[in-house]
Amino acid sequence: MKTFSTLSLMVLLGYAMNVNATEYQFEAADSSNKTKLCLAAVSNNKAALRYQLRHMRLPHQSTRTIVNSVACNDQIIANFAITYHAEDTGAYLNKFTAKKYKKQQPKVIIEDIATAKPLVDNEKVVVVLITGN
Repeated sequence: MKTFSTLSLMVLLGYAMNVNATEYQFEAADSSNKTKLCLAAVSNNKAALRYQLRHMRLPHQSTRTIVNSVACNDQIIANFAITYHAEDTGAYLNKFTAKKYKKQQPKVIIEDIATAKPLVDNEKVVVVLITGN
């Protein structure tokens, strides 16, 4: 019985490690400040993000105004960061995002792994071209 439980645990851990096998590579479509801000947000680098926000801010403009007005690939910037698993910058930007733009929290779904589709061992690289609107 111990052998079966150990084997089950190893299979489960192997499955869990392959869940996020897709790697994203981001490229700027232009050199605008909004695109640079989008790139900083999706790179999960809070220091670069804060620098870009300070660089873009006009004298009487708040961070909240910038965060709610910049769209990256037709998504509000916080949602864009969260979509591509940039949790740190996504959480930071989410503090300034208006409620109407916030992404809904994901629902937890429990799925029987015996019936789940097997994952491919090869890692995919997806190139995402970023434009700031």
